[in-house]
Amino acid sequence: ETCLALTMFRHEIDVQTCLFFLVLVTLKCLHWAAELRESHLRMTEDTFELGQDGIWSKIPTIRWSHFKLLVLLHLLLTIDVWAVAYSTRQIVEYGPSVQILFGFESAILAVSAMSSILLYQLHAVDGWLSVFYGLTVPGTRINRILGKADGMCVENTA
Repeated sequence: ETCLALTMFRHEIDVQTCLFFLVLVTLKCLHWAAELRESHLRMTEDTFELGQDGIWSKIPTIRWSHFKLLVLLHLLLTIDVWAVAYSTRQIVEYGPSVQILFGFESAILAVSAMSSILLYQLHAVDGWLSVFYGLTVPGTRINRILGKADGMCVENTA
């Protein structure tokens, strides 16, 4: 689709346009991989885990793989916003050009990154709530890990 749209601006194709195109294709691949990874982590792993020992043993912490995913998604979003701003500035200064294509493609990628971040944040909130639910309901796995007695927990009236 992008190659077909690029043919409309064939008189503007130069080395800079080819570099922008290669960056755009690379970003699309990274977004695709990040979305697949986010979907996989969301379906297979809890976001938070309890520490193993020491003072952190009773505090839920984010898993390292989830942290790396969040960093990647926010980095991609930052690059996309920068690309939209650059394309907008080029269009304002020099008029309509091939930058319109790159601006719209970057905006679509930014929306995609925001969607993945928001889906992940919903998953994280759900994980955080389930950790606290497990701390308050007697007999749950987290209570057994922490060594809480059934009488020390708040009773579930439901």
